[in-house]
Amino acid sequence: MDLGGFYAGRAVFLMLGGPSLTTNRLELLRTPGIVTMGVNNMWSVYRPNLWCCVDPPGHFIDTGWKDASVIKFVPQGCEKTKLHIKKKDGTFGLSTFTTNQMPGVLYFPRNSRFDHEKYLTEPTINWGNNGKAKDSLGIKGSRSVMLAAVKLAYYLGFKNVYLLGCDFNMKQRPGKVTPGNYAFKQGRTVSSVKGNNRSYRVLNQRFGALKLSFHKAGFNVFNCNPNSGLKVFPTVKFPEAIAKASAEAVKIVNTEGWYSHGKIKGPDKKKK
Repeated sequence: MDLGGFYAGRAVFLMLGGPSLTTNRLELLRTPGIVTMGVNNMWSVYRPNLWCCVDPPGHFIDTGWKDASVIKFVPQGCEKTKLHIKKKDGTFGLSTFTTNQMPGVLYFPRNSRFDHEKYLTEPTINWGNNGKAKDSLGIKGSRSVMLAAVKLAYYLGFKNVYLLGCDFNMKQRPGKVTPGNYAFKQGRTVSSVKGNNRSYRVLNQRFGALKLSFHKAGFNVFNCNPNSGLKVFPTVKFPEAIAKASAEAVKIVNTEGWYSHGKIKGPDKKKK
């Protein structure tokens, strides 16, 4: 099934994992007409309509995988990958289930050679660059699920993308493991924090290079976090984004006549 343009002209709220995600009134996302897409373990905070990952599937909570209300986009090659479960004693083990046994899972082809001139038009989903190889901007390495999610949003036909939980600023606090850098419980080591902050700097450069092609394609990205470290895209207040995205679906409609209007001559129809 080709899902290209499936949501043509609509808006989507792309929910990332930054702490600011929980500062929004997430109940507003239940407004008619709103479509949400999440990544990684943010679905422990809010179950989105759509979800994607690029890292090993076992990194993400199994209750999300089992939720049939969520359509999941997963890289090809992960069809037989086993999920993980967290035991009562806090340790992890392999699940008996693989991703292709979960409901609502679709697979996409990905690539690891970022080229800002081909990003929107190439037939595969880019998520950054491999190891020591240089991308089209001369940057080595660095990969991110956000690149894949934005490309998926474009492929699915969304015109406007509103970013939630896009903080782009991990802080290192005293101790070997730093808490508080996600909207959910997840500590990060010193090296992990440094690596993520480097990824944020790279993403600023890559999205900056993509702005021209986004503009030409009529594809718009807005950031609902005014304090975000991602400075490339314009900011918009969350309630304003909700109002714009839901405008067509929440208008009051008079139900009278909808079942029979095909049989009744309209007021401007000429009589023979």
